[in-house]
Amino acid sequence: MNIGLGAYLTELRQARAMAAAEAARSADISRSSLHNWESGKHALRIEELEALLRALSASETEVKTALSLLERPRAQRRLAEIEPETALLPHGGSLLRAMRLRRGWTQEQAAAVYAVQQSTVARWEHAESWPSAEKLHGICFALRAHGLEVAALTRGPFSLGGQWGCGQEPKLLEEMEQALQDIHDRLNDSRCYPLGDLLYLSLEVHFTPLARRSKAGRRLLSQLLIKHALYLGERCQPAEAGATAMRALTLLSEAGEKSLSQRLTIEMLWAVWKFPIEEHASILSHWLHQKLEPASLNWVRAQISASLMEQGLHEEGLALLRKTLGEVGADTHLSQHYRNAYAEALLIVGRAPEAVEMIQVVDTQAPSVRLRTKLALAEGHLAVGNRSQAHDWLQSGYSDNTMLSISYYMPQMEALTARL
Repeated sequence: MNIGLGAYLTELRQARAMAAAEAARSADISRSSLHNWESGKHALRIEELEALLRALSASETEVKTALSLLERPRAQRRLAEIEPETALLPHGGSLLRAMRLRRGWTQEQAAAVYAVQQSTVARWEHAESWPSAEKLHGICFALRAHGLEVAALTRGPFSLGGQWGCGQEPKLLEEMEQALQDIHDRLNDSRCYPLGDLLYLSLEVHFTPLARRSKAGRRLLSQLLIKHALYLGERCQPAEAGATAMRALTLLSEAGEKSLSQRLTIEMLWAVWKFPIEEHASILSHWLHQKLEPASLNWVRAQISASLMEQGLHEEGLALLRKTLGEVGADTHLSQHYRNAYAEALLIVGRAPEAVEMIQVVDTQAPSVRLRTKLALAEGHLAVGNRSQAHDWLQSGYSDNTMLSISYYMPQMEALTARL
C-alpha cells in the first residue's frame, strides 16, 4: 500500500477529531487493522477502504482522492465509475498485455502457450486475478521478458524508481519532463529499446495523478502518450499506436492545447490504425496546406508518398519524395532519412541499383528504423545479385531483431532467407 494513502486516511480522521478506536468501530474493523493501514504496514481492500471512508463521512472529493492513492486496478476502475473522465493507472496486467502484443499474439494464442483459458488471460491483463509466482515466471519466459520487466511484474508495485515526493508542482513538472526526455534518449540504445512499454507505463503511473489536478499535468500526460504512441508505431503496432494517440487527444482538448504538431501526430497514427495505406493520401492531404514546421510537413509528404506508391501511382510518389529531399537541405540526419525512404520506393519500381547506392544505416535513428534499413539493403543487394552482401545485411537484421523483438519483420526476413 502506498504510504501516501495511510497518511491521507490519518489526516481525514484527525480532521474530524475522531479517535482511532471510534473510527475502527464505526467502520466495523479492528483497531490494529486501522493502525496498520494508517502506518502503511498492510494493504487494504477496496471494500474496507470504502467502509472506512463512510465511517469518516468523507466527501466525494475525499473519496476520489483516497481511491486515486490506492494503486490497485479495482480502485482505479471504481474511481472511473465515479468520475468517467478519470484515466486509469497502468498496472501489471497492462505490461503483460504489452508484452503479449510485442510477440504479435492474440489472447487465444497466448492462452494456448500459457496452457490456460482465454478468459484467464483476459482477467490477468485486467488485473482482476493474477497468476501464481511459478506460472508468472513461465509466462515471462514465454514472452522473452527482460529482467526489468520480470522485476516489475513479480516484486511490485508496478513502477520503476521511487515516489515523486511532495514538492511544489512546478518542480514536479520539471522533473517529470526530464524523466520523459530521459526515456526518449534511452530508447535510442538497442539494448533498452524493448523496454519502451515498461518505461512509458511506469512513468504514466506518476503522471496520471498530476493530470487529474491541473491543465499542465494533462498536457504533460498527453506528451507522454504521444511519445509512447510513436514508439508503438515504430514497432509496427498500428492499433496500439492509434489507440494510445487518441487518448492523448482527449487530454489535449481538456488542457486547451492547440499544438498543430501534436494533433498532426495523433491524426497520422490514427489514420495508419484505422485505414488501409491506399487511403492515407486522401486522409492526410489537408495537412499539406497547414502552417507546419518543415520536419512535420516532410513527415506528411513521406506518408502520402507511401500511400501513392501503394496505389501504383509510382511517379507521383517518387516526385513527392524528391521534393522533400530538395527541401531538407544539408541536415545530414534528415537528408539520409528521406534518401532511405526514396531508395525503398525505388526498390518497389525495380530500380535496385540506384536504391543500393542511396541506402545507408544511420546510427542516430531509432533501432527499429535501423533494422528496416538493413532489410532494405538485403533486399536491394539480392535484387542486383550481390548475394554475399545480402546475406550479411540479413544476418545483421536477424541479430538486431533478436534484441528488439519486433514480430512484424519476421515474415520479410523469412522470405529473404528463402530467396537466398
